[in-house]
Amino acid sequence: MPAIRHARVPDVQKRHLLGECELVRERTALNLEHARKSGRKFGRPAKLTSGQAALARRMKGDGETVEIICRTLGIGRTTLYRYLADSDEES
Repeated sequence: MPAIRHARVPDVQKRHLLGECELVRERTALNLEHARKSGRKFGRPAKLTSGQAALARRMKGDGETVEIICRTLGIGRTTLYRYLADSDEES
């Protein structure tokens, strides 16, 4: 009976695990693609609706202070500046 080479067993296990990881990656990619096509949204929900964002832009354009705008909408300065920057990039 031939002696079993134990040094090769981990190599076989590694290859098997790498194959499994690749399958998981492929299935995940397919599921994400299907979810996107079905209209599923990913990521953190938006803090402001499009109407609120428009109100913030109008208030800023009318000369309201950042503090007043933030207090009115219940958001922080960083969030306000992010929405204002997004509207500048769209223009």
